[in-house]
This record gives sequence, structure tokens and C-alpha cells, in this order.
Amino acid sequence: MPKVNTSILIIPDDHTYWPSSPKFIPSLLAPFENPKIGSVAPALQTRHHDHPISFRGLWNFLGMTCLMRNHAADLATNTIDGRVPVLTGRFGMYRSQIWKDPEFLSQYLNEYITIPGICRLGPLNVDDDKSHTRWLANHGWDIKIQSGEDSTLMTELGVWPRFHQQILRWTRTSWRTVPRTLFVDQTCWQRFPYTTYASQLP
Repeated sequence: MPKVNTSILIIPDDHTYWPSSPKFIPSLLAPFENPKIGSVAPALQTRHHDHPISFRGLWNFLGMTCLMRNHAADLATNTIDGRVPVLTGRFGMYRSQIWKDPEFLSQYLNEYITIPGICRLGPLNVDDDKSHTRWLANHGWDIKIQSGEDSTLMTELGVWPRFHQQILRWTRTSWRTVPRTLFVDQTCWQRFPYTTYASQLP
């Protein structure tokens, strides 16, 4: 981070495919004109691997369906009250000042599970997407999901056996993060009541 001298930081995953359109980055930079926006994410579209009817083809289809459903939910909640259930870890744009904050880096690199009076487990391998989402919500930043042709990014999901491992990781981090969001941080109840109701409680 000391080597970053730009005001905006782009963090891409290793299996995202940027479009060739010169409008892609400008379309994602536009929301940062609002000084309250801390992060912007693109619309995601998943790559179909053209598997025939097979076990691998089924997992590819399930992955594509999962991503499409999550994107629709993210757009809805982001429009209603400004939050998303979880920012994608596949690609994100952030204000560099967030990542340069020593408090952010300390939390990001040293996440623990604390059960008062019983134990403290960790440090854990942080789940970057949920960690970003929590930090932004708890520190007054807003999130924007951009949608449309200029803001669409291609990614891969539903590749067996990696997708199975991803589902296990998502499940573990959800069990760890959702109770913390609802009962420890509690910012979600005041700032984002609809997203909390629609995505955290069911």
C-alpha cells in the first residue's frame, strides 16, 4: 500500500476478464464523484463453458445461476437502501484512503472469532468480500453497484471441483460473519434495514 499513489485502487481477481471497451473504467469511476462512495463494483456476467449434459456442465450451470441471482439481489438492495449483502471479491474499486488506513489493514490482516469468556480463535484467513462490506458499512461509506453494458465484467464460476470448494468457503464465512454483522457491529439495523431484513435474516 505505501507504493499506491492514486486516489482509486482497483482489486481484480485472477479469473476476471476485462472488456475491451474504453468506457468500462470511466463507467465505474463515475460514482466516485459522490464523496460518500467508498467502493464501486461492476455487473458480473459468467462465462459458459459449453459443457454437454454432464456432471461438470451441471456445476457450471449452477454457478452461473448463483451469480445471476446474487447480482439481481445486489442491484435491488443497493437501489433500495444503498447496501449490498456482500461486495464481490472478484473485482472492486476502492478509495485508496480506505486501504491506507492502518486500522483497516489491521482488521483485514488479523481477523479473529471471539467467544467472550471462552476462547479467541485466529487469526483467520480473512474473507475479503465480507470484510470490505462490513468495514464500509461500519465507517459511514456508501457502496455503488454499476449495471449496464459499459459496466459488465466477465468472470468464471461453476468449474468443478473449484466451485465446490468455493461453496464450502462461502458457507464457513457466512456462519462467521452474519452473526457478527447482526449482533456485534449492529450498524446494519440503522443504515440498511431493508438489506438486513432481505438478506441477513432469512
